[in-house]
Amino acid sequence: PDLFILDYRLPKMNGLELYEHLQAIEKLKNVPVLLMSASAPIQEIEKSHVYFIEKPFEWEEILQAIERLLAS
Repeated sequence: PDLFILDYRLPKMNGLELYEHLQAIEKLKNVPVLLMSASAPIQEIEKSHVYFIEKPFEWEEILQAIERLLAS
């Protein structure tokens, strides 16, 4: 994949936990992650290397984030 788009609230684990699992897979280590949520622990997210968008968001905002992440 070129990009992962995750929500923080997932069944069984949160998006940051899934991100950590993905980072542990060598082939996926450098795939950028866009994380979104209406309620997430901002301090925990800031420690990670994910791009975060708070819900609700404008579609233009998410499209720009995707373009930025795919360009890097």
